[in-house]
This record gives sequence, C-alpha cells and structure tokens, in this order.
Amino acid sequence: MTGRSATIGSRLATLGVFASACVTLLASPAEALIISRWNGVGTPALINTTAPVDDPGWANLSNETGIYLGDGLYLTAIHTGVISTVELGGGTFSVIPGSGVDLTNPAVFGARRQNNGTLSANSDLRLYRIGVDATTGMTPEELDPSIRRISIASRQPNTSTENLTIFGLGANRILNPDNNVNGQYSFDSNLAIVPYSPTSTYRGYLNGSALPPETRQWQWGMNQRTTANPGLLTSGTNVLIELGAVGQVSVVGNLYRYDEFGLPDEATGAGNDSGGAIFWKDNKGTTGNTADDEWVLAGLNHGVYAKDNNVLRLGVFGESYTGYSDLSFAHYRNQIEGARGRFSVMGDVNLDGVVTGAIVNGVATGDLAQLAANWLVNSGDADIHSWMAGDLNQDGRTDLYDFVQLRSALGGSVSMQNFALLVGAVGIPEPSSLVLVAAGAAVAAVRRRR
Repeated sequence: MTGRSATIGSRLATLGVFASACVTLLASPAEALIISRWNGVGTPALINTTAPVDDPGWANLSNETGIYLGDGLYLTAIHTGVISTVELGGGTFSVIPGSGVDLTNPAVFGARRQNNGTLSANSDLRLYRIGVDATTGMTPEELDPSIRRISIASRQPNTSTENLTIFGLGANRILNPDNNVNGQYSFDSNLAIVPYSPTSTYRGYLNGSALPPETRQWQWGMNQRTTANPGLLTSGTNVLIELGAVGQVSVVGNLYRYDEFGLPDEATGAGNDSGGAIFWKDNKGTTGNTADDEWVLAGLNHGVYAKDNNVLRLGVFGESYTGYSDLSFAHYRNQIEGARGRFSVMGDVNLDGVVTGAIVNGVATGDLAQLAANWLVNSGDADIHSWMAGDLNQDGRTDLYDFVQLRSALGGSVSMQNFALLVGAVGIPEPSSLVLVAAGAAVAAVRRRR
C-alpha cells in the first residue's frame, strides 16, 4: 500500500478461535466490502464507488485505510501498518514524526475479562497528527471545503432504525459466471464451493484477489448493529474483538451481520477493510426535525468473524459477522476528544516531531527561531497555522505565555534575558528583561485555551 509498510505480516491468516467463531484481520491480502446487491451480468463487482446521496464524510477518506477527523488528526487500525503520508483534498500531508498515539484500553472488560484478567494495554486504534500540505502550506480543510470535522458518536446506534454506512478500501468480489440470476455461489455446510442452488445451505460471494494499491477504490455499503453473537465475550452491549495471537491486541466493539434480505446495499467486511470508517446518523433534536440530525463516527472495521469453518472469510449470508470498534465507548471517545487542538508535542512549533532551540551568536535556531519570527503576531483562529506561528497555548497571539511553554519544553536552557534581547533586536516591541523574569514566574503555571 502506498505510504504504508506492512509490519504485522505474521498475522495475515486465521488467528484465533472463540467458541465456534474465528476472527481474521481485515488487513490480510484479500478484498473490499462485499455488497449483497448485484450489479448485473458482465459488470465489475465493485459498486457504490462514489459518495452516498446523504454523505457522512466521503471527502475525509484518503489513500490510506482510516478516516481524517479534522483538527489534523487521522484515525486508523494499528494492525494495518505504519502510515507516513496521507493524501486528502488533492494534497499530500506528512505524518508529524513521532505523533502516532495508540489509544489505550480500559483495565478490564466489564465483568468478564480476557485472558484471566486483562485486556491488552493498548487497543487496535491509533491517532496520527498530520501537518500542512508541503506544496501549498494548507490544511486538508482549506484545500477541499467538503472535508469536514468528524463528530464522534456519544452512544451506540439502535439495531433497527439507525443504519450504519460502512466504508471499505480493497479489491472486487468475485461473481459466479454460472449464475446469471444474481452472481452468487453456493456453499455446503463446510463452506466448500458447490454448484449453485437457491436452496443450498449457504449462499453468498467469494472474495476476489487483492488489487495493487494504485487501483484500489473506496466503496460503501450499509448494515445495522446486531445483538447476535458468533461466540464472543460480551460486556453489556459490547463485544470483545481480539486480534493477533491471544492477548496480543484487543478492542471493545460491536458487530454487524451479513443478511441476505437485509438492506438494499447490505455489506459485510473482507480483507483490506480494516480501518474503514463506520458512520450512522444521530437525531440530535427533540422535535423530530431532520435538520437536527448529525452524522457521527461509530467506529472502524477491525476483523471478520465467521462460524462453521468459514476460515476463507467467504461473504456468506447469515453467518458472516464483522467486528468494529465502538468509539462511543467513553474510554476511547475521551482520548480522541482530548487530542483535538494540539498538533504535536508541546513546543514543536515547526512540526518536525522534536523540540529544539537555542540562541547562538544572537541568532535563534529550531522551534525558538520560528516563535521569535512571529513574536506578538495575532494569529486569530486557534488552528495549525497559529500553532506553527508559535501560539502554543492557542489563545490567538504569540507572546510571553507561549515562550514560557517552549522554554519549559527545552528544559529552561534559554534565558529570558537573552530571548528579550533577541526579539528586541529584530525591532518587535517587547517588555524589558526584568519584566520577562517577573512575568515568567507568574505565568509558568497558567495555560490559556481559546
């Protein structure tokens, strides 16, 4: 995949058994969403490759599996590999070095625990921070106004009226050339392929072979959260999704099931769909006015659960389940919301992933130089541009409060007196060094936010 190095190749087979169910990582070299609706004889098997009419966030999809949340944050599944660049809105955005943060799991999974007591410390969810486009210096939102700030769900959707819109990135499903009615295959009770029969034990679609990264396409389908369970640990309404070797990585989530007579674009997950976003539309109003409705992010795809020996992840009606993370789960939701508004480690003004700065022969270097060059500038909006102008506390102005933050990040190695001389030397009005010393002690513990 472009911009991604596969780091967990050993996980690309059937990985674990829970009662009668097995889970397979969706990053394995297979296919995209499998949709129940057939699109005709002799036509490509991949359908729904443009945004839905009621679009939850198509423009926020990139060349990578995952979803751009706005605020410089990109969310994906860890097991899909390491991201280095993200293409959005016609621009290319580098991941800020060292910015990848794995969301943690709670200490326990409700009343029932995995592996005699604990979840994996980190979940299968990772947040990256991206910078601005190297060519234009613009954010994704500035390059493409249709890119939106994604809201995280605050509750789970119900199982009957609040439909999931699911995005996946991968190859085509395979249609049965001997079945011109609907292109389906038949499977016996062991999921072996048999001649097609409408009364066969199982019917559905085969997974196709993986496509090269440059030819893969996003597509979407629909489903509903299900309370049916192929044998997973449960806690309340959540299930435990375990990936890799037992206890290696886990995520608290939900399931959707592939039903033959479900929604018109009924979908099930398949290989290469890990990290694909799942949305539903939450009615935020109390009057039933649809203008109050809001698309919210429910979670990401993580793995396919299958029973009855379906180790090939065949898209079989009635027995294919897909597990997705539950971002309305407060432990995850709070971590994501807490990451908004800070664009790198504190003090990293130039977004190179490290905090540097000194004054050498009267000249500032590193992040200190960028802050000094924007001294007393009013940056207006609290965004990535104001951060890159040195407004570390995001109050709309690059001033003493921000220097105190940077100085602390540098371990106090830059004296306030020398900094006062520095900014005074370039003709920017600045309080005396004595005022700086006194003010530094007074505001070191003060942190203002817009």
